[in-house]
Amino acid sequence: MKGSQLATRLLIVFFLIEGCNKEPNPVNSPQPPPASKGTLSGAGGNCLGNTLHGFYIKGAALDTSNYLTVTVNVIATGSYTIISDTINGFYFTSTGLFSSAGTNSVKLKGNGRPLLAGIHIFSVQYDNSKCNFEAVTIDSSNKIGTTVFIGSSDGVLYALDALSGNVKWKFQTSGIIINTPTVVGELVIFGSADRNLYAVNAITGLLEWNFYTGDFLTGGNIQVAPAASNGTIYFSCENGKIYAIDTAVQIFGGVKYPTQKWQSIYGNAGGASNSAPTIANGLVFAGASDNTFSAFDAQTGVVKWRYNINDASNRSNPVVVNDVVYLSTQNSTMYSLNAITGGLLWQQTTDNNLGAGAFFSSPTVSNNTVYVASTFSGAGTNQICAMDITTGAIKWYSDPVPTASGLIIGGPIVSNGLLYGASDNAYLYAWDATSGSLKWKYNTGDTHIYTSPAIANNLVYIASENGTVYALDAVTGLLKWKNKITSDRTVGSSPCVVDLEGVVHHPGDSGEQN
Repeated sequence: MKGSQLATRLLIVFFLIEGCNKEPNPVNSPQPPPASKGTLSGAGGNCLGNTLHGFYIKGAALDTSNYLTVTVNVIATGSYTIISDTINGFYFTSTGLFSSAGTNSVKLKGNGRPLLAGIHIFSVQYDNSKCNFEAVTIDSSNKIGTTVFIGSSDGVLYALDALSGNVKWKFQTSGIIINTPTVVGELVIFGSADRNLYAVNAITGLLEWNFYTGDFLTGGNIQVAPAASNGTIYFSCENGKIYAIDTAVQIFGGVKYPTQKWQSIYGNAGGASNSAPTIANGLVFAGASDNTFSAFDAQTGVVKWRYNINDASNRSNPVVVNDVVYLSTQNSTMYSLNAITGGLLWQQTTDNNLGAGAFFSSPTVSNNTVYVASTFSGAGTNQICAMDITTGAIKWYSDPVPTASGLIIGGPIVSNGLLYGASDNAYLYAWDATSGSLKWKYNTGDTHIYTSPAIANNLVYIASENGTVYALDAVTGLLKWKNKITSDRTVGSSPCVVDLEGVVHHPGDSGEQN
């Protein structure tokens, strides 16, 4: 090869090598888009336009059905990353590109595995803005879901979502329902003025079985709450009888029939049974309108003992704690009886020197204290009386309420250091359970409240006479939701609540208004 040809080839190789070592032309290289600018709708508070999708179950990994949609107000287009904080073992995130300014909806994928059942507040962030949303995790064994069960004088039992107030299902009877339901397994049990005890599937709202107490002459309206223990439902009727029904039903012709274990007569002369039964230590306790209070053997219905009050009708529901039974009467007197023998331990007048009057509120016991409404129909004090559980000595009366006078008909209830009671002046009150000082009050603006509050999910639930159910923050008294479930009046049924863990929460007792 000639020298000139070799030189030419070497020069070509040199230029090729140099070309390979040079940086690529920046004009032809794609550049990452700039970050978008904007704000989350509702920034600085609750996210607006957000929707949480899917079910969140304790211990179950999130999948494609679990996601959050949020609304973003885009000011400048570009790339985005939207992410929530990690709470209770899971979080939400999305990345992408906003190609247009204005309102955009974004889907954030759920990741992780919920650790605990409960209500959790998440914070989601985009650009320099944040907003909050709520995610609810339920226990895997809770097939019913968090639910409020409540009856109405339109003859309907309502099942409401306990966190939103939305109606899940309704079950129609042919009589008014003023007693509080109870939940046993996957059944909700309640009575009606049509003289039937009903067992309805708590998940679907379909009838499982009913027990007919008899016709107008032999049967009776069921006005007070049933009680359950060891596979047996106990309830009382206006016909002066108390019944024990076995929940192990028989099936004939495809129809389920419960079995009656026994029935017994209330009182010395079959007085009307206005007191809901309480079961403890193999005994069933209940009062009657003939001024007697009785203990029945839970297996046989045989009367073990009977106490004659003599001075006033006993319409409240008893409370049994450590072999002592507490009951209140219509003359504003609290009684403490030995639950085994029926012997009197102490009695105490709770009228705060105002004189005896109509007294329907049932007692509740907490913190070695017995609480009961101190109600006199002529004064309407809206006060609670707190007594020593051992001696009956009065510890205090709650702060006089600085609002319109009224009567506390429903029984009070204690939870997390607060004492709750509702008045027929349409207010719900919360006192300090140790001192009786008023912490907050909520005016429903309705006619009257004759029912007892129930506490679950850190909320307090109450129903008013005009058919509205309320859920309030149990600590602050702020309204969470309300739902007017019927144009008819919710006369006296108090709410029974299944919480996120599947635990059943009954209200404070409320005598014939329970």
